[in-house]
Amino acid sequence: EMALLPLELLVCVMNVCMVLLCPYTKVEESFNLQAIHDILYHSTNIDKYDHHEFPGVVPRTFSGPIAVAAPAYPLVKISHTMGATKFTSQYIVRIILGLIITGSFISYNRAVAKKLGTSVSQYLCLVTLTQFHFLFYSSRPLPNTFALALVLLAFRFWILQNYELFIWTSGAAIILFRFE
Repeated sequence: EMALLPLELLVCVMNVCMVLLCPYTKVEESFNLQAIHDILYHSTNIDKYDHHEFPGVVPRTFSGPIAVAAPAYPLVKISHTMGATKFTSQYIVRIILGLIITGSFISYNRAVAKKLGTSVSQYLCLVTLTQFHFLFYSSRPLPNTFALALVLLAFRFWILQNYELFIWTSGAAIILFRFE
């Protein structure tokens, strides 16, 4: 497993670089980004949450935004105390989301190494590093991105033949993020 560490670290670094190179979000990301904002800045004052005024046409879950806002909260509070803008908060939450996805990818990659060998998992990392879409979208607050964290874990469980956890994580991804 130690042979994988440099490539896995490089996937993390490239993920952060994608956020820094492409910091702005697209309109499809607005609901989840606003939900993360409301969780971070309005906390339990749910009456101030933006989704009351702009609920959108499709009901959405707050599970993904909560999962990102929780680890981002201390960093956002520290940056806010230091006078940073809310745009800094956007960097923080997107990097956190990217690292959540990267963590799931690394878990999946290590299952690949265990089942198919280190060279296959190294090639998987190399191919991932050369592909734009995975690294670009892994920090995007979209329903499919939130689902991807669980899907990669589900694939890990499937590769390791832990079918019960495969079914549970697949079911969670479907019900939480794609059930609408």
